[in-house]
Amino acid sequence: MIFEFLYRGPTAQNGMKGAWHVVVGQYVDAFGEQQLQTKGPLTPSQAEALGFPLATILNEVAVEALKRGDAAFIAEAQAKEKQELAEQEKAQAIKAASDAIKERDEARAFALQTQKSAQDMIAEKDSELEHLTKANQALNVHVSVLMENAKQATKEPVK
Repeated sequence: MIFEFLYRGPTAQNGMKGAWHVVVGQYVDAFGEQQLQTKGPLTPSQAEALGFPLATILNEVAVEALKRGDAAFIAEAQAKEKQELAEQEKAQAIKAASDAIKERDEARAFALQTQKSAQDMIAEKDSELEHLTKANQALNVHVSVLMENAKQATKEPVK
């Protein structure tokens, strides 16, 4: 397996050519445990002699980069999906809260209207009661006068 790959590009300042080296490795069983053993850094000719020509090395690097890129892409997509779901849930919660507030306000308005209607009915009944009380008082005065007149009429001799 490719453990490390280093590429140095050519530089115009000092006229150096591009170069690379590689460190290869493998896992070996060491007393029941897997341990990584590495070899290198290897020059291009040493790497090729061990079965790692540049084309093989670049292919392994590209495959690993694609795997990591796919994993990162999948993780990003999952995170985006979670965020969208959370935003939907938030919107639903806001709507539910708004609906609950609207329902509460409608119930409060109904209660206030009912209270006002009840107060109006009480005021009307109070007015009727006051009128009846005055009429009753007047009737009582009238009855008292009639009774007094009747008493006077029974005391006087008939002519």
